Amino acid sequence: ANPDLEQCRAVTNNPDLAIKHCTRAIGSGKLTAAERAQAYRSRGAEWANKGAFDRAISDYDAALRIDPKLADAYHRRGSAWAHKGNPDRAIADFDAALRLDPKDSGAFHARAVEWTVKGDYARAQADYDAVLRLDPETSGIHFSRGRTFLYSHDYARAIEEFERAHKLEP
Repeated sequence: ANPDLEQCRAVTNNPDLAIKHCTRAIGSGKLTAAERAQAYRSRGAEWANKGAFDRAISDYDAALRIDPKLADAYHRRGSAWAHKGNPDRAIADFDAALRLDPKDSGAFHARAVEWTVKGDYARAQADYDAVLRLDPETSGIHFSRGRTFLYSHDYARAIEEFERAHKLEP
């Protein structure tokens, strides 16, 4: 057992402390490849929590070089790209996450947001539909979906979605 790796995974609400433990775990030379990938992913998440998206992306890149099937790292890197205002790279990462985990409703939701940013409301609506198929009670989806209908001038469907959202979360 590596105590720094355990703390890297366990520390919450203190990104600096988690980053310190993750960094020591990565530098210890005592981790398996899978553990190293997880430590980079965890440290990347903490950098993202601090708003240091370039550092987060760098750690997600390192995790994915070690384990290219780490769907969560693609998802999180996509979120970092979204925060940096790069919807195309974000969408590419959400696509990769969904190829590995086609039931990741969060990746569908995040990709829908990026499609909306790009003004591709049909694709956004399709992704919101996928979220609703996977989890019909997902919070906020009807409101977000309603916005895509509003932006595409389908006012009747926008109203329906806003009413559904209001019924679910008055």
